Amino acid sequence: MIPAAFEYAKPASLEEALRLLRDREGEAKILAGGFSLIPLLRYRLAEPGILVDIGGLDGLAYIREQNGEIRIGGRTTHRALETSALIERTSGLWADAAGGIGDPQVRNWGTIGGSIAHADPASDWPAVMLASRGSIVVRSLAGERVIPARDFFIDTFVSAIEPTEILVEVRFPVPPPRSGGAYEKLERKAGDFATAGAAVQVSLGADGTIAAAGVALAAVAQTCIAVNAAESAIVGTGRSSTSGRWPGRWRSAPSAGRWPGRLPERGETTRVSTIHVAVTVNGRSHEGEVEPRRLLVHFLREDLGLTGTHVGCDSSTCGACTVLVDGVSAKSCTMLAVAVDGRAITTIEGMEHGGKLHPLQQAFWDQHGLQCGFCTPGMIVQASWLLEQNPDPTEDEIRHGIAGNLCRCTGYVNIVKAIQQAAGELREQAAPAEPAATA
Repeated sequence: MIPAAFEYAKPASLEEALRLLRDREGEAKILAGGFSLIPLLRYRLAEPGILVDIGGLDGLAYIREQNGEIRIGGRTTHRALETSALIERTSGLWADAAGGIGDPQVRNWGTIGGSIAHADPASDWPAVMLASRGSIVVRSLAGERVIPARDFFIDTFVSAIEPTEILVEVRFPVPPPRSGGAYEKLERKAGDFATAGAAVQVSLGADGTIAAAGVALAAVAQTCIAVNAAESAIVGTGRSSTSGRWPGRWRSAPSAGRWPGRLPERGETTRVSTIHVAVTVNGRSHEGEVEPRRLLVHFLREDLGLTGTHVGCDSSTCGACTVLVDGVSAKSCTMLAVAVDGRAITTIEGMEHGGKLHPLQQAFWDQHGLQCGFCTPGMIVQASWLLEQNPDPTEDEIRHGIAGNLCRCTGYVNIVKAIQQAAGELREQAAPAEPAATA
């Protein structure tokens, strides 16, 4: 599927982005990481008039402790949260959830702000925000609002963000001593949205009983919900709610609705234009005009003829389209070509050098790590990123690292063996040479 036509803007500042939202109110949509939005665009479930790309804005990606809270910039990636020592030290709930968001490629580029603003009822972060009693900071040209998470999620894909606002920060209180939390979800396979998910945060009082609790569920209702009755039941000596209300908060969606994007009226046309893009692909410079809606995978395959990058699922699931963007693995079917302007891209064609196969390519051959070969280019590119992050991974770490790449025929035993072989060879190549013996 190819998105409907839209205009594209890449503002140089947050103020410029906010002006665009004001001037194009009702038809503008924010693009951060894109891993929630672009699948909707591809299925024509969202058709914004203009896409405002804030992926390059400075100052919106951070994790810090301030005034008794953990504050996280809206453009902070899931991977930054997964690898954050501050998150690991302060919140087991957040650390637990971060490593299970999507798959490695999604965590590399997807952002917490985009995920929360998307308000998918099967998403993980909204449930975590509810359980930890966090808050969301949104900004417009008129100023800033801090919205409690329990007032933020209104309906399916509907939140309290106004069309002229951008989510700039999320916050949650630093848990007190003797606190703990966890997130657990049922999913069909790694990388899926939750079939059902549960987030729990508890704190013990001086007497050892539960003094405070947060409980939230994902994928069981029109929104993620805070389960007030369960929270009451486990606090103290087992007091239970007798209000008779359904646990959680329910609010009617506003009559206007805020489904992502804007469906055009019958007969309405959207202006189509092209944008000049300059990229480096496999060490060579390329530039030209591309339509804003053109996906990176189609740009690579059809414009540059690099057909080793495959299209396998059309739903950002299989990983056959994996490439490196500035050295970070990404699914090119879920990135726009205009969004990689000025970046360096590596595809499977760029991995061999001087006619010699990359150790990963050779290892897949040696260990029979491929059968039909359709998934292999994306698998090898993803494995190269994994070994850059972790030169000596365990089998479990390898399987976790390639969880976003599906093989439909070979199975993963020989794929894991191939990555282990290549890891050993790459470590040998990187090892310092032994000093020459002297007489």
